Parts: sequence; structure tokens; C-alpha cells
Amino acid sequence: MDQERAHLSEQALDYANHLEAVQSIMVECKIEATPCAFCHNMPKQKITALDDPRFDEFVSQAPLFKKGDYDHFASFLDSTVGGGRGVLLKDRFINGRFKPNKKLFDVLDSVINRDDRLGLIDDQRVAYNAIWAKVLALKKEHRKNDHFVIVVKWGPGTGKSVIATQLLADSVRNGFIAAQSSGGKAFSVNLWFKFKGADKLFIWNMHVKKTRRF
Repeated sequence: MDQERAHLSEQALDYANHLEAVQSIMVECKIEATPCAFCHNMPKQKITALDDPRFDEFVSQAPLFKKGDYDHFASFLDSTVGGGRGVLLKDRFINGRFKPNKKLFDVLDSVINRDDRLGLIDDQRVAYNAIWAKVLALKKEHRKNDHFVIVVKWGPGTGKSVIATQLLADSVRNGFIAAQSSGGKAFSVNLWFKFKGADKLFIWNMHVKKTRRF
């Protein structure tokens, strides 16, 4: 039995969407990625599972080129790549950082507003207000190159993740580069399934490297 795999054009689209969602140069300069797939060793006349009609939608968005499609591939590159300043963009891309685009945190806002379980109540609101006041005070000091971590400590079931989620949404909305790390894997995984790109904002702390910066 053949193993099911993602179509190459679908993979290319996923990479492009990922970069447009969280790569700082893509977000700040509003660069649109134009993906494609090039199977340089696959004969053009050979029909494979990649040519199945169910993948037509992906191929229309990320063209698939095979061996012998060199002229078409060159024309595609000529029509999509160029405009100058390539070296500058390359350097900024390599030195880019994690920065969610507006679309991503708009979705985050809608998820929070739609899910009653993510609303703040009683002591949660008091804790949130105290933490957010400190965050704004740090921002007012204009310490742009500083990195800081907010640790929310409380007992089980008291709403730590709810507070952290609200802080994340407001931090990103106010221009901070932020992510939420939680020890509760179920909470993170649940949000990953709620919207595309959530895995970049909600991280299970066992996956966070010690050298990672936010």
C-alpha cells in the first residue's frame, strides 16, 4: 500500500503561507510569496500521483514543473522574481525574526471573543490588569532591544492560561513580538486546531529551546 504524502505544490503553499504569517520582512514590507515546485528529475511525460485531478487547486496556486519544463520554469521565474534590491531583501530575510501579521492576530482576537472560556473574571481580571500595567510601563521606557518573560503562577484550574492568552493577544496587537508557552500540552494543541498559524503563537514549553528569544 502506497504511503500518503503531501503534494509538493501543497507543501510549497504551506511554506509560503508560513512565511507570510510570521516572518518579519514579509510582514513589514508586505511581500507576497509566489510558490512553485520543481521536480527536475521527473520526466514530463510520466504520469504520477502528483497529476491526480484532486490536486488541481494546489497546482493552480503553486505550479508544478518537471524535467523538460525548463522554458516554462524560466518564464515563471522571470514573471515573478525581480524588481531590484534583491541583496537587501535577502539580508533582511536571513536576519528576520518572528513577527505575526495582522491577519493572524485578528483571527486570534476572534477566537478569544468567540470562546466564553477565554474571558476574564474576578481575580483573573485583577491579575491581568496588574501584569498589563507593568508591560506598558516597560514599553514606555523605550527599551526596544530588551527581552522579558511574564510568568503567571497560580493553582490548578485558576485560569492561568486564560490570562496568558489575553496578554498574548494584547501584546501582539500593541506591537510586541510575543508567544505563549504553556506546560499544558492539551491547551496548546486545542488552540493549534482552532486556526492556522496558532502553533507559532501557542507553544508547549517542552518544545521551547533555551536559546529562543521572544
